[in-house]
Amino acid sequence: MPKGMSSRFQQIQQNCYYIELSSNAIVLLQHSINSAAILRKNRLRSLLPFEHTIVLA
Repeated sequence: MPKGMSSRFQQIQQNCYYIELSSNAIVLLQHSINSAAILRKNRLRSLLPFEHTIVLA
């Protein structure tokens, strides 16, 4: 994980994690998602941002 990024992971069920990220980490993740979406032609799993938390489903 890049410097300055902190996170806490909790597996809530198989293949589903609740993740808390810092504001800086969310910005970096959003940029990564945007880049990946362009490269993969938007074939990504849903990411639902809620302020300082993101749920990967």
